[in-house]
Amino acid sequence: FAADRTGIVDYAMAATRGRVVDHSPTYKQKKRGVTNIMNFLKSSQPISRNPPAQVLKPGIEPGNCWSMEGADGFVLIRLSK
Repeated sequence: FAADRTGIVDYAMAATRGRVVDHSPTYKQKKRGVTNIMNFLKSSQPISRNPPAQVLKPGIEPGNCWSMEGADGFVLIRLSK
């Protein structure tokens, strides 16, 4: 509700007891020595360490997300109603 301002209950949100049933693999930063450290320091976006359930919480702040592996993926959500 807070994000789209429709006034309609969002049954997928964690606050209304929606839950993640299945999801794509979570991104895990690979360790590759000095090259990896340099790439990390150059990056403008920190890597999110949040679990998949983060997608059910409102928020638009940087880092308030869930990082999935690859260029595309999915999240299967069980609605509360």
